[in-house]
Amino acid sequence: MKQTTKWLMVIPLLLLVPLWVWEHAASPPTDATSATLHITPASGRYDADVLVRLETAVADAQILFTLDGQTPLPGEAAVYQHPIPIDANIPGVTVVTARLLLADGSLGPLQHATYATLDSSLPIVSLIVAPDDLYNPQHGLYTNPRERGDEWERPVDVTYLDNGETAVLVGFHAPAGLRIHGNNSRDYDKKSWRLYFRSEYGLNRLTYPLFTPLPNQPPSDSFKRLVLHSGGQEFAAPGWTYLRTPLLEWLGAQTHVIVAPSRPVLLFINGEAQGIYTLRQRIDEWFFADVYGVEMPDEATQAAQWDALWQHIDTHDMQDAEAYAYVTSRIDVDNFIDYHILQLYAANTDWIYANVREVLPDAAGGRWHWLFWDLDWVFALSLGSSADFNMMTRFFEPESPDFAQGSLPLRKLMENAEFEARFLARVDELLNTVLRPEVVANKIEALAADVRPDVAYEFARWPSTTDWEASVAEMVLFAQERPSFFRQHIIEQFQLTGSAPLHLAAPASGDGQLALNAWLLPPVWTGEFFLDSLVTVTAVPAPGYRFAGWVEADLPETPVITLPVTAERSFTPRFERADAGSWQVGDVVITRAGTSDHPDYDIVGDWVELEVQRRGGVDLRGWRLTDGDTKTAVDEGSLVFAPHEALADVARGTRILVVVTENAENGRLFPQDDWSAANGEMVFYVGNGWVGGASAFQFHLGAQEAIALLGPGASPDFADDMGIAFF
Repeated sequence: MKQTTKWLMVIPLLLLVPLWVWEHAASPPTDATSATLHITPASGRYDADVLVRLETAVADAQILFTLDGQTPLPGEAAVYQHPIPIDANIPGVTVVTARLLLADGSLGPLQHATYATLDSSLPIVSLIVAPDDLYNPQHGLYTNPRERGDEWERPVDVTYLDNGETAVLVGFHAPAGLRIHGNNSRDYDKKSWRLYFRSEYGLNRLTYPLFTPLPNQPPSDSFKRLVLHSGGQEFAAPGWTYLRTPLLEWLGAQTHVIVAPSRPVLLFINGEAQGIYTLRQRIDEWFFADVYGVEMPDEATQAAQWDALWQHIDTHDMQDAEAYAYVTSRIDVDNFIDYHILQLYAANTDWIYANVREVLPDAAGGRWHWLFWDLDWVFALSLGSSADFNMMTRFFEPESPDFAQGSLPLRKLMENAEFEARFLARVDELLNTVLRPEVVANKIEALAADVRPDVAYEFARWPSTTDWEASVAEMVLFAQERPSFFRQHIIEQFQLTGSAPLHLAAPASGDGQLALNAWLLPPVWTGEFFLDSLVTVTAVPAPGYRFAGWVEADLPETPVITLPVTAERSFTPRFERADAGSWQVGDVVITRAGTSDHPDYDIVGDWVELEVQRRGGVDLRGWRLTDGDTKTAVDEGSLVFAPHEALADVARGTRILVVVTENAENGRLFPQDDWSAANGEMVFYVGNGWVGGASAFQFHLGAQEAIALLGPGASPDFADDMGIAFF
């Protein structure tokens, strides 16, 4: 991180602007609690020597300071007499803790600052905490790592410095509470930490854009609790990389699994390097409230409801339609399936008997969701694990009561033929998209590239014989080999007849793409699928084109075809220029969707907004919104626009709000629909009957849920509907 001379002259001023700093308001001091002390320059990254100045206007006051996190006390701390020099040629982090000693012997409040003089590609987190709170035999966190709860939380000063990609450095400086995080990893020298933001420390919430938003998850820049993850048990393993948990979280974010946003950082405590950590939002009741807008039931309520569901699953035959329907009404099936597929694919050997976490986001009508918890032992980290490790045998032939209990829900649901088919179809889909060898290998390389320049800081603090680059290469090899082994284990477990490749070719004419089970794919693509499984291939014309048929003569002359996989085969679409009057992708777009967070209306529940972009407008009669995985799916919802004359010619630029959730609050807010479009907007509430249909009640904007807008075809089962917009 190098800057020009002119920037060095103004760095102190620049840092005062973007760095969010928590300080007491400046005012004429009247006693110790309001005595004003100024530390300049501000906390930040510096590539030139720094002179730290401690200044006060309080008469006859001395300034006490320390450089090791110790609380400055009379007779122990240094008395400030001249600026404190920091040599930029010595890489590291310097922390300053200072306070006033007033003439009457009283002490002013603590002030902290952090100065980083090191080249790093990662953001820096600096914690300043009294060493006595860490190492005291009776109440220190390090010396009592197994203790938990409020009594084992200590005050900490937190500084976050972004990675300095711009001349103006950004970050935050805030007070918080500090606890040890984790279970078995608490006993390791390198510990994980939790940060609690509370009003008693001076800041009830941290507000700062820490993380890149995850797919299909609302962005969040307000936090009550954060976790600094040490790598957990991976820290003590010979093949550590600290990429395993971030990788699985990224895979989860591409599917229906609930994950928290995160990023790698360098951690310093009282100026001492602690190595590479992963900073993430903690998944707890605050996470669900902030990200999903739902209130978590208390633990007793969750436990009682889970026990009731578990007993139902355990004691009922899932081949019984009624028993099966009850279970699927109480769990998010997409989340449940994706969670198990990813755990099985990743060969998590520290799972099933432990580290299974299910949550009920809303006691009233909510569905159970599964979330990742402790992903240290994935991707062949443990001894005896490898790319050919058979998780299916481990899961479906449990070796102990703990294994049997953890695997029970999936094992029982597999009794139902409909669920088994849905599970296997999703395995097919993920192995051919998110879990393809090149996709996972490329993500591993991207994660490694983020931390590679700073791995030396980890080795400097925690000497290790691990060859980090070789360990990364082992993860890449696992990603390349695992899909074929996993697919074969599935075939053996479910006694399938094998698999066959399907080839999607570039258009023989015109312009467009092919989608497989709603996944848009590259122009030339090959995947492997279980024999007898059903696949849906969709020809998606580019704007200005329309579907004109298939090169393969034995395929139906429709743009969407669903057929069983019986042998190797190819799909080659033809497209042609569309007539000016035909529908095109992008004629209408889905601009946004949400749950109870609309900027203009106090909507309670789900809503979707559209905007007409086609020149000359569109006829929306019979169009539909769906959250189904396929066009003809009946297990999820569709909202159909009624044949009302006001929808026959909706002008370009018109915004259309569809209020999805039917309840008393929305009924009072929208007693009738707004058809006029006089102000460029139309509003439809499902409860008024002009947007809906038989499956409207199943339409739900759940976590990671995709929605589509389709123009109507002639078929009553929606098979020839045309996809216009996706969200």
